[in-house]
Amino acid sequence: MDTFRFNLDYENGPVIAKAEYRFYDGYNFSHTGWLGYNFEDESQLQVGLNRVPFGLGPYGVSQSWSFDQHYYVGLADDMDLGAKYTFHPGDWTIDLAFSNSNDFVGGDEFTTFGANPDNHWQSRFNINFGYYF
Repeated sequence: MDTFRFNLDYENGPVIAKAEYRFYDGYNFSHTGWLGYNFEDESQLQVGLNRVPFGLGPYGVSQSWSFDQHYYVGLADDMDLGAKYTFHPGDWTIDLAFSNSNDFVGGDEFTTFGANPDNHWQSRFNINFGYYF
């Protein structure tokens, strides 16, 4: 077996949460872990280890078995510790995010599997716009 994982999805009224822990051969890590709130205007707030808003969606352009360029440069499945607010004005989806650190492992140890593999990290803001035709 290549991968084993535990997933948790929680929803109770407007309060939501998501967690995922992955086990690979020789290592394991927390992939996702956030607590959120769905507001009445269909906007959403997530706080914790959540997906960094980038590109055309969580898995990029391609849904094929070979993935796409976002996956290979580490941007398609990039989770960071921070807060993300998503809202939908008209046909738009806008994500505003602040990340304070890389993926947290424990103690003073952080890990990343994406675009910043040397683990030197600065706080950052991300804004992502999407338009639905």
